Amino acid sequence: MYAKAATYGVAPGAAGAITAANGWTDIGSNTALVTTSNTIGSGSTATTWISGMTYVIAPQTQVRFCLQHVTSAGAASFSTTAGSIRYSTVGTQTCSFTSGDLVLNSCASYGYGGTMASPINNPRGFIGFVNYIPATACSGQPVAGTATTTPGSVCPSAPFTLGLTGATNGTGITYLWESADDAAFTLNVATVGTSLSQATSQTSNKYYRCTVTCTNSGLSDITTPILVTTNNFLSCYCTSLPTNTQDEEIYSVTVGTGSTNPAYAGVTGCTTVAPGPGSILNRYSNFKTLAPITTVMQGDLVPFTVEENECDGATFYAFGTGIWIDYNQDGDYNDAGETILQEGATAAGPRNVTGNFTVPFTALTGITTMRVIVAEGVSGAGLTPCLGYGYGETEDYLIDIQAATPCTGTPTPGNTIASAASVCPGSIVNLSLQNQTIGTGVTYQWESADDAAFTLNVQTLGTLPIQTANPTTPTYYRCLVDCGGNSAYSVEVLVGISPFLNCYCATGLGGSCAINAMSSVEIATTTLNNVTSGCTGPYNAFPASGSTTATLLAGNPYTMNVGVIAGSNTQVAIWIDYNQNGTFETSEYTLINGNIPSGTTGSGSFTIPLTALSGQTGMRVRSDWQGTTAWTSADACTNRTWGETEDYIIDIQLPAPCSGVPAPGNTIASATTFCAPASPITLSLQNPNLGTGITYQWEQADDQAFTLGVVSLGTGQTQSVTPSQASTWYRCLVDCGGNSAYSVEVNITQNPPTACYCTPTYSTGKTAGDLISNVVISGTTLANNTGTAAVNPAYTYFPASLGANYTANMTAGNTYNVSVTIGSFNNQGIAVWIDLNANGILKHHLSVLVSQAELSVRHLVQVHSRSPFLVIQHRVPTACVFARTMP
Repeated sequence: MYAKAATYGVAPGAAGAITAANGWTDIGSNTALVTTSNTIGSGSTATTWISGMTYVIAPQTQVRFCLQHVTSAGAASFSTTAGSIRYSTVGTQTCSFTSGDLVLNSCASYGYGGTMASPINNPRGFIGFVNYIPATACSGQPVAGTATTTPGSVCPSAPFTLGLTGATNGTGITYLWESADDAAFTLNVATVGTSLSQATSQTSNKYYRCTVTCTNSGLSDITTPILVTTNNFLSCYCTSLPTNTQDEEIYSVTVGTGSTNPAYAGVTGCTTVAPGPGSILNRYSNFKTLAPITTVMQGDLVPFTVEENECDGATFYAFGTGIWIDYNQDGDYNDAGETILQEGATAAGPRNVTGNFTVPFTALTGITTMRVIVAEGVSGAGLTPCLGYGYGETEDYLIDIQAATPCTGTPTPGNTIASAASVCPGSIVNLSLQNQTIGTGVTYQWESADDAAFTLNVQTLGTLPIQTANPTTPTYYRCLVDCGGNSAYSVEVLVGISPFLNCYCATGLGGSCAINAMSSVEIATTTLNNVTSGCTGPYNAFPASGSTTATLLAGNPYTMNVGVIAGSNTQVAIWIDYNQNGTFETSEYTLINGNIPSGTTGSGSFTIPLTALSGQTGMRVRSDWQGTTAWTSADACTNRTWGETEDYIIDIQLPAPCSGVPAPGNTIASATTFCAPASPITLSLQNPNLGTGITYQWEQADDQAFTLGVVSLGTGQTQSVTPSQASTWYRCLVDCGGNSAYSVEVNITQNPPTACYCTPTYSTGKTAGDLISNVVISGTTLANNTGTAAVNPAYTYFPASLGANYTANMTAGNTYNVSVTIGSFNNQGIAVWIDLNANGILKHHLSVLVSQAELSVRHLVQVHSRSPFLVIQHRVPTACVFARTMP
């Protein structure tokens, strides 16, 4: 029950959020409420939610009340109808109650079926009873009555309310609440408060009493003490669990030297429910009935690992992980420092979440609890210890915290423990010690070296009990542990480097064989021709043999052909690990084809760079639906809903060193003509792969002899150019150790304007009502009468070679009348374009709208210098949709 003071005699308006920050106070609660579905009752038969509560409303004051159902032991969740405060059929005629100068106004709508965090028209009224006691002056001996509490047993630090029944009321009455450790009130007596309804909390069992005094007479009375017991904090924690059993599962939790009991870990935990009360398979695991998962000491730096997977297998979804420890043993995880982990961003599994935490020296010693949550789609501040969520799992453990004492003697750290015997190049390995050195005052110094004797390339690392490293070559590690000048080294450990071919990401890729899977992958002119007719799983790795491998020569272009199954159009991309570091990097990406029609084969090209390392390396081919997010270079390991991932091992061979005088052959251009403005044109060589050690120098010139306007370009094996003049020559100087030769030059020329105009298109053909039957330019020979027959196509080109009637000689500066005869449709649009600057682009036009009655339209055109190009269009066009006539 919540209350909030309001302005006396003024309608309070919207309730606002039911929060302390918004002025609401908790005046009574029932943490042991048991609710049932759809309880029906009224008047004295209504369900009692809170009893024994006393709240004083001072004269000439106005107060608002709100009754809220929150999750507690035995209480149903807000997410279900059962147990929620819903509604009542009490009519508006009983909404207002008046007695003397007291008005209880609870409005027409009773109850509410959700949380009160963001009410729209809440709080609403509630059914109950109000005892109204007139405020008269006290006199004589007051009666203290009976002290009450709601509830009588509480969790540590949880709020509860003290009250009185049968006490003297009236003006001049004061109240003094006290607490003590004994009923005689001789031990640890303390003042609690001076309210008739007194809120307080406790961490141990306490006795309470109230002294009631009538200030008018100076007489007092004291209640009989009542005992409020404190529940074991281990039973006081809030509920947290998902609503579904699918997807994310906590396979195991490792803290310090302890891990989840094997009887409930890994795939076994998918079918075996945890032993503690309230456990629900694949949703909530209560391990608090088992021994503590680990023992730690105040001040310890403790490593942890949360292993996540899914009992139902792919598809895998992104999730966040949270960990909390109740250091002050008060039955909640809300205190400062009790949040161990809140992952800042979600990521798809299966994956291990690792880290470290330091046990504060202020942590209470003994057994306490640890909560671990993996929640799909939740991260950062959204991860809370009482979280209700859709998919994932919550697990509760015991942890034993021991008091810190000074270390003594010489440490015996034992072996250096590495989280992996070998790692992929540059990957992280976690280093720890076999034996923990107990006590405060311990220091650590980690070292690495290239040899077990620690004489080669010795490096100092960190000074924490746990160390991370990311070796790129086989490396030895050890730690010097010191206690007050007494020190010892741990036994060194060698961390090897895994073969890079074993290091490619292979989990969390997603995909589906049902749609956008690949039916074949082929690299033309090689042995790789893998026909699968579809996939057996969304990830497949093929051996380096037969039709599933290829030998590729660096510098040579290759064509990949990819067949896809029927269903929908598919996009395909590849990554090749050119630097052989076990990672598919963004620079190793090629889009093969962005839109392969359903059930067909698409092609694309790629070239192995000359900088690639020789030998076997990995090649990844990925497919996905064309209608989803387009492939990017960063998608080698991302999760996709559709398609397939296939891994191959290919053998890259480098060309032999060049020798003698190169013979580059012809210069090859992807296009030898262009329309202004030009698009980029790629230059390459007829004989591109002439061995290693070759250098290239591209040139351009205004003449074939390369004597005019010579410009040096790039030094790559290919060259991109964007020509800007009518004629340009290109060639490449290829050199091998001082022996050089030019490629045969190529000429790229600009097309005449008449070859550059866009070709018009129409969605339908012409009819008799919208055709152009006659075009005449007065004063010239152009008089083209094509008749009134609706003969398609709708676009016709009339070259000057057809005769004088199809061309016009016009003088710059003169004005000409253009006459166009059209069909019979109403409101026809006529437009005329003339390429006055002869650049091959039709930009500005003249237009007029005519009616059916006008059989022809005339428009004056002034012609400027340079050869004009005339286009006449009938009906309103989109870009480049017209009929045209040109000389």
